[in-house]
Amino acid sequence: MSKQKIPEDLIKELLACSENLIVVAESLKAYCEGPAPKTNDVKESEPKEAEVESAVTSVTTTTTREAEEKKYSFEDVRKVLAGISSQDDGKYKAQVKGLVAKYSATGTLKGVPEDSYAALVAETEALTNA
Repeated sequence: MSKQKIPEDLIKELLACSENLIVVAESLKAYCEGPAPKTNDVKESEPKEAEVESAVTSVTTTTTREAEEKKYSFEDVRKVLAGISSQDDGKYKAQVKGLVAKYSATGTLKGVPEDSYAALVAETEALTNA
């Protein structure tokens, strides 16, 4: 068997994602554990919903930023959009068309500027993750 060389930037992205997941998991664990039994002289601070929400937002923002840094070709974008558009018997078709119209000057994928491909793909993929 031959070994494939994995690009270094892909490895860095995976490590960054895993670190963000650890932060979210720890925040979620702290939130779910709730307050510890209180004693007379020690006050435990309860994790706040805002802290958990902040950690989740941080991961989402980082993931979106990483997705925007990726370079997509017209064909790559077309494949992603077609795949998501046809998922679940076309459940996302209208939403995908709306996103294309949002990013396009002409209302078609050909009218989407290349520098908007990554944002379009990230927003389209977010439809299925919601």
